Amino acid sequence: SIEKMYKYPVDVAGTHGKTSTTGMLSHIFIAADKNPTILIGGELPVINGNMHIGGDEYFISESCEYHCSFLDFSPYISVILNVDADHLDYFKDIEEIKQAFGKFASIASGAVVINADDKNTVDAVGSIEKPIITTSAKAEADFYAKNISCNGFSEYSFDVYGQSGYINHIELSVPGVHHVNNALCAYAAAATLGVDAESIAKGLKSFTGVKRRFELKCEQNGIRIYDDYAHHPTEIAATLQTLKNFTANERYIIFQPHTYTRTYALLGDFIKALSGVGTIIVLPIYAAREKDTGKISGKDIAEKIEGAYYAESFEDAADYILPRLKKGDIVMTMGAGDVYKTGDILINKIKNC
Repeated sequence: SIEKMYKYPVDVAGTHGKTSTTGMLSHIFIAADKNPTILIGGELPVINGNMHIGGDEYFISESCEYHCSFLDFSPYISVILNVDADHLDYFKDIEEIKQAFGKFASIASGAVVINADDKNTVDAVGSIEKPIITTSAKAEADFYAKNISCNGFSEYSFDVYGQSGYINHIELSVPGVHHVNNALCAYAAAATLGVDAESIAKGLKSFTGVKRRFELKCEQNGIRIYDDYAHHPTEIAATLQTLKNFTANERYIIFQPHTYTRTYALLGDFIKALSGVGTIIVLPIYAAREKDTGKISGKDIAEKIEGAYYAESFEDAADYILPRLKKGDIVMTMGAGDVYKTGDILINKIKNC
């Protein structure tokens, strides 16, 4: 592993939030002048890409559970944000996924940082013999949030407490309450490596997101077009809950399901996550690495959501929305494939931004 060349590798794992949390950690270590080497699964503006070669002390990376690839890493600190049923084309069930995350925790040479609000994560690390640093937005932990408040753009601030009381005040610049948990994990990992409280707060405040994570693509004529990578029901629910906090006349969600196995295994969860948030437009499934077995299609989702429309193509989706769009509306393209192209079509039609 390349990480063996570094003194303190920090690997961020979890079914959701890896890229954002890795981005937060990157900003913290940059704010602290630690010159980190960074490897992240999205475009991070502060490094103009997804990789930055820094010094040989700190290596900050996100690590994916698919095919257990995160077991090839050599973390000093393993961070686990959450454990959810996903990649069921590889894993047998949630128990096998928890076992994989438990192994990932056990390979940490220093400590394990966990989101203690996530029961599956707590289960996953239950039997490992490593120092475990807990974080929570709900209860007392090694690092926990109190006095959580939200501004008009669904960006949260909170106080960080520890076993000895108040530590620090944190303000986030990314929307969504789920980022409180992500920020706490980033905080705990950085503090464990000796980063000062002022640099942690500065780094978290300066993080404004990565591309394709609640990214505002266009604001024109009172219409806002966002794009988001959410492709698992839990992520979709979190993103749409955040979107509900935004004032809007109508919300149009253009969703592109990602892989046939995920759509088939979690169909009911997708329907639940997408229901009741606005007008849903569903695109054909993005195949990624898979072949179409004919067992499932995007239409199966659309047919079970009241008022939803099944679009055969990006152009079809744009043509459906365009005559309905008016001032004060929000459009969000959502999925891990190339659904953002629908947003690009809409942007070009309402005016180049």
